[in-house]
Amino acid sequence: MKIALVSTGLGHVWRGYERFSYDLFHLLKRDVDIYLFKGGGIGSEREITLPHFNRDGILSLVRPHRKSYRDSYYFETLSFFAFLLPRLISGRYDLVHFTDCPFANFFYHVRAKLKMRYRFKTLFTNGNPITGGACTRVDFLHQLTP
Repeated sequence: MKIALVSTGLGHVWRGYERFSYDLFHLLKRDVDIYLFKGGGIGSEREITLPHFNRDGILSLVRPHRKSYRDSYYFETLSFFAFLLPRLISGRYDLVHFTDCPFANFFYHVRAKLKMRYRFKTLFTNGNPITGGACTRVDFLHQLTP
């Protein structure tokens, strides 16, 4: 099984989700065919840094009057997704594991609305009080909080 682990913030920030993704990757990489797609830092054979608009980068400078964490985070994940999806499809992954809620919606819309088919399944680790929407739009849900 070939697994893609996705963390847009890894390489920019070091919070719970980023730490979780980093630790999970390093715990499994010797025994599992796993690749880490991250938002910054130095890449390696199985750690892939993707270009994207960072939430604190150019978009926050261009739109300072409209800057909110939610908007900038959404654009960060959307721009990351635009570079991620072709890599996932061409890399023939079996499972894509992520903690960023917008990815659940992006994958859903690509599959359901655009009728694009891909072979991998999606796994969303939800550590927020999100109960509907994104949680129902993935193949597998890892729920951390009630």
